[in-house]
Amino acid sequence: MALTKEAFEDIFVNYYESLYGYAFTILKNELFAEEIVSDVFYRLWLKKDTIKIDASLAGYLYKSVYNACMDKIRHNKTREAFKRNFLYRSTENILDAANEINAKDFEKKFYAALLKLPEQCRTVFQLNRMEELSYKDIAIRLGISVKTVEAHMSKALRRLRISLVEFLTALIFLIWH
Repeated sequence: MALTKEAFEDIFVNYYESLYGYAFTILKNELFAEEIVSDVFYRLWLKKDTIKIDASLAGYLYKSVYNACMDKIRHNKTREAFKRNFLYRSTENILDAANEINAKDFEKKFYAALLKLPEQCRTVFQLNRMEELSYKDIAIRLGISVKTVEAHMSKALRRLRISLVEFLTALIFLIWH
């Protein structure tokens, strides 16, 4: 089934609001619900030439939204567990180092270094490290190859390491002494 632009627009107009409402009832977050539904439509459009829907279109769309919501919930739980674990370890093991290094100074320096990155490089870094998207998902979202995503990440990490070397060196010194 090839999906024409007109058919896609009709599907979008007819289903967007109800899919958004459905996602919102699951996630209880307007931004996440909008993101999920938009992503479902985006993926539908990407598959427009090859998609085969065995059941009803509505069933396919609602199932896609449900699965994406469950993925988001799992992702958020994992992220929160990581943050709690990281904060616990940070507090327990690096308390002395944290007192020595002013976190606000580091944050300012980090964001200043981030802003100095080329736009595409910064975008790739933020999508991977802050939104935790995979290289493949970033490549799809930005319309570039996975190899290009890898190159941008490598460049971003190298430049950030150079810009933040004074903080990293001080942190390592404080941890090991």
